[in-house]
Amino acid sequence: MRALVMGYHTMGCLGFDALLRHGFTIPAVFTHEDDPKEEIWWESLAQRAEGKGVPVHYPQSMKDPKTQALVASYAPDFIFSFYFRFMIPPEVLEIAKRGALNLHGSLLPRYRGRAPANWVLVNGEQETGVSLHYMVAKPDAGELVDQERVAIVFEETPLSLYAKLEQAAVKILDRTLPLLKAGEGGILVLKDEEMARKLRALRFHGLEKQAWNRYA
Repeated sequence: MRALVMGYHTMGCLGFDALLRHGFTIPAVFTHEDDPKEEIWWESLAQRAEGKGVPVHYPQSMKDPKTQALVASYAPDFIFSFYFRFMIPPEVLEIAKRGALNLHGSLLPRYRGRAPANWVLVNGEQETGVSLHYMVAKPDAGELVDQERVAIVFEETPLSLYAKLEQAAVKILDRTLPLLKAGEGGILVLKDEEMARKLRALRFHGLEKQAWNRYA
């Protein structure tokens, strides 16, 4: 199963590691050059990939036809976005035979967009989380695959919250990647918040009961 990674930051590293842990083949990584104006405190996805012998690309835009042709040349079954900073247009999403998914640092549909971990602290929220969802043309708007909640304590800082979100991301990926890999084209999605953590639709051959018991 071929999974193309588009990512950055420590979350990109965690996603990369999870895919390898669950037996996916990663033909290439698309990431960003570090900005010298930023204080880089996170892990490098580029270094992680290079250490595993995985080709690394630094696109300037995912709308560029040459970049899109490069993505297509890897013939991915899945595309995973782990804190990738560029918009991924429909022309790229459609290349993935079995879907393109994004890991987002909030409980979607709340706090779509950039820096959700900062905004939940600014707004005094008591919980947030991580969402894995299918990507569509509109950012952070596709069907949900899984969510993991984390509590926000009074003395929370952006760094301490980010560490919690990292742990939540690993839990989500360890739950869902085996199902996605075994799904033979099926789509796993969650119900709405009133039926949180139950499945709205599940078409995985031989895995329906197992998955329902997990989310029921």
